[in-house]
Amino acid sequence: MLGNGWPRADKTSHFHRAVATSLDAMELYLDPEIARAAFVNAAHAAGMHVLPDDMAEMKKAG
Repeated sequence: MLGNGWPRADKTSHFHRAVATSLDAMELYLDPEIARAAFVNAAHAAGMHVLPDDMAEMKKAG
């Protein structure tokens, strides 16, 4: 199942919105970049990093 690898705390609207957005992109209703942005947002809401988006932040943190 898609959500099994996500932290338990992320069983929220962010994750579900990302999945719905992804399905819309697969049906060609939305640009795939919109779906990706939704997943990046959901990952950040769950406290996860996304590469390469967060590379600069991770380097600063050392």
